[in-house]
Amino acid sequence: MGREFNGLNLPSEVDHVLVTINGKPAYVYYASPTQLNVQAPADLAAGTVAVQVVRDGTPSAPFQTRVATSAPGFFTYPANSKQYLSAIHLNGVVIGDIPGTSPAKPGEVVELYATGLGGSIAGTIPAAAIPLSELPVVTIGGVNAAVSYAGLVSPGLFQINLTIPQVSVGAQPVTVRFGGQASPSGPVLAIGN
Repeated sequence: MGREFNGLNLPSEVDHVLVTINGKPAYVYYASPTQLNVQAPADLAAGTVAVQVVRDGTPSAPFQTRVATSAPGFFTYPANSKQYLSAIHLNGVVIGDIPGTSPAKPGEVVELYATGLGGSIAGTIPAAAIPLSELPVVTIGGVNAAVSYAGLVSPGLFQINLTIPQVSVGAQPVTVRFGGQASPSGPVLAIGN
């Protein structure tokens, strides 16, 4: 897959897969049989757009989605019939309540991974993390967390550093607000004592 990449420029096709949004090529930065990560072209207006995937020259049926300046959400993983946030302790251990993970504790600083917290330069991989000019509001178990950093670390991937507030032990719901929009409800973070 690396042959399509040229320095910090994103390709419009990876492994014979390309995506168009309103007929314009999107920038593809990951392709697998079950997942495509793309960055929209820079000149799309907010609103409904048509998306089409083309693999080995065969186009999919187009589908409709929305383009917005902000659409916050968390990256997640499934476990124990829940969607857990993709988050790590500062030592790199994944936060969770399954083998190989450990829960976060109130007062601990952790890293969460989100998307949709604003735009980035279309078609470019950032050479270094780009801090957001405004910090998002993250709520864990109904309590606002102290966010100390938020920034773009790769196309579509934002890192949020925060301190876990005093909340109950267990799977606590988490939301993020940014640009006047809130993330969908559902994702949880494992909290221990």
